[in-house]
Amino acid sequence: AYCAVKVVRAVQKYRNAAQTEISLLQQLRGQHGCVRLLRHFDYQGHICLAFELLGPNVYEIMRAMNFRPFNCHEIKLIARQVLESLCLVHGLGIIHTDVKPENILLLEQLHKKGLLARQGFQLPEHQLRVKLVDFGSAIHDSWHHPSIISTRHYRAPEVLLNLGWSFPCDLWSLGCIIYELYTGAVLFSFVDKHEHLLAVEKVLGRIP
Repeated sequence: AYCAVKVVRAVQKYRNAAQTEISLLQQLRGQHGCVRLLRHFDYQGHICLAFELLGPNVYEIMRAMNFRPFNCHEIKLIARQVLESLCLVHGLGIIHTDVKPENILLLEQLHKKGLLARQGFQLPEHQLRVKLVDFGSAIHDSWHHPSIISTRHYRAPEVLLNLGWSFPCDLWSLGCIIYELYTGAVLFSFVDKHEHLLAVEKVLGRIP
């Protein structure tokens, strides 16, 4: 059987982060739509994590569809599964901190069948089973919180404003993803923090 292997470089700070990721993944045990860690081992000082083999990520699906919007039924299926995963993760006191389309993978290995390269690709409904992956940045809520988390497009206002953050930052990221699936466009695609905050206020109203 095949698996996906993540290799973490033999640098102490990366090794420490990998050990943390392994600990969190062992708590999750591949339940409720979270990726399953099969085993881990050292190879010449590098830490290797072997995961179940999954399919393409949601961003790859969007690109194969030429960024056409998903229909409402597809969006509900994806959002519900990610919410169920986050419910488990948050229930264990863990914050993912990097929820984005690239970290939501389909179970069906469509790329191996060459389907993603076909003109006018349509996503079959029965293949809309997804899992949440990449817990390399995840932390327990009781641990020290770094000031910057999340990929920029999916970063919550409380992170931008350095107000402190917790579980809701994952839900903000998911909300941005739902908008992206519905419209085919990124909701907040700004490099400058102040422009990003102005765009948030334009959408949601003045930040208290």
